[in-house]
Amino acid sequence: MTARSPHCERYESCFIHGGGVQDLLLATRIKGKIDATADAAAAGETGNYIRIALYNWYSSGGGQEIAASLARAQKSGVSVRVVVGPADDGLMSYLTSKGVGVTPCAKSCMHSGSGAMHNKCFLIQKGDTKLVIQSSGNLKDTQATHAQNLLISRDDAALFSAPTTGAA
Repeated sequence: MTARSPHCERYESCFIHGGGVQDLLLATRIKGKIDATADAAAAGETGNYIRIALYNWYSSGGGQEIAASLARAQKSGVSVRVVVGPADDGLMSYLTSKGVGVTPCAKSCMHSGSGAMHNKCFLIQKGDTKLVIQSSGNLKDTQATHAQNLLISRDDAALFSAPTTGAA
């Protein structure tokens, strides 16, 4: 038996070849991390937060399910903030009505205003655990038909606290 490297426990990765809208593996993995954070807060753990920068976010493609999880997390005491590019207005109104801070950034959050805010990143702090989730896919049904990848990094302090532009 070989010893397992502690670095292997710090990272999760996923790659899918675009099976279609029935294959929402990436959204399901992200939702699981959000739900675990909401559950911890509901059990009395404090100091939890979720920050998201996401380019496209629509109800389809797992978007509605993640929005519902974020609303539950906010209700349980998790601080939730979102920066989003083009998005479903109804979905963003739903998040806002649940107390989630939403910053629209359809064109760009850069001072020049050019280009698109094209991030797909989730920062989650649950107790002492710090997760960075980076994905190639937006929360939109057409994304499920394309190849996508996801990397989850656990407790990489430098990556988690890296300065960001346009952070919520």
